[in-house]
Amino acid sequence: MQDSLPKASIIGVTRAGAIWEGKVIDEGSVISFSIFENTKVKAITLATNGKNVYELGKEVASQIIEPDTQAIITFIDFLSVDCSNYLRELSL
Repeated sequence: MQDSLPKASIIGVTRAGAIWEGKVIDEGSVISFSIFENTKVKAITLATNGKNVYELGKEVASQIIEPDTQAIITFIDFLSVDCSNYLRELSL
């Protein structure tokens, strides 16, 4: 896909089951595209490597938040991570 869209920032997540048109499907893939004409997009990947959620939130914030940042798309395993603490660190 990167060869076909060389200027694209490709992000994603895998999960058992996807929601498509209001229904959960367990087989196949769902691919969505967003096009931003006047927006800077920055994608990063971080490994948890035993870091706690505070450390992860601070690391994400330090790498991507700039004075003009208006939105962040983030993927995290909410079943094993306290997302409220992670998001709190992002908002500082």
